[in-house]
Amino acid sequence: MDITWIIVFGVMGTGSLLFLCYTLLILIKNPYEFIRLNHEKCNSNVLYKYLILIAPLLALCFGMYHVVYFLLGWIPSDWGKFGEDGFVTTRSSLSTTLGAMAGFFIAWAISKGIVARVHLSVLKLEDHLNKRIEYARNADKLNELQIIFEAVLAGDSIFVEDKNLYDAIEKSGLPFEALQELFSDAIRVIQQKSHY
Repeated sequence: MDITWIIVFGVMGTGSLLFLCYTLLILIKNPYEFIRLNHEKCNSNVLYKYLILIAPLLALCFGMYHVVYFLLGWIPSDWGKFGEDGFVTTRSSLSTTLGAMAGFFIAWAISKGIVARVHLSVLKLEDHLNKRIEYARNADKLNELQIIFEAVLAGDSIFVEDKNLYDAIEKSGLPFEALQELFSDAIRVIQQKSHY
């Protein structure tokens, strides 16, 4: 292979793997923010939509191809067959197939992990809200809690004074839309509890 192609593939491979690392870092740090940001950009730019969906997957498959190629180093170079493009080694064809399969599997596993992480954040915050409601023993405490929860829904800064609630919201990393749903449900529970 010509040195120019080696340099081109090396730069493309390195760039795609760096992009993959950047994507994974953002997804791990704050998946909701990444999804929201990409949703806004994908609606306005079709090229960005395909880039953000396909580039990490291609980078993952490309990286896995090289890992598999390295692991199959024990296969002799003269094993293979002649095709339309010349001699194709068994090592190269196996690396392509297994690398693509591994790349798709890892992408699937990462997406499942992100969904589980988001779900866990929702459950933790929901549990925190339910405990707060449960520990509010009288109607005054429930009314006070409802005022704080309504302040969260309104985007008011009054809830910042409640350090435990503020920390729980910050730790969850949930977007405002998800918070609205959780706090609306919590307010309904408070109102039902107040009537008893």
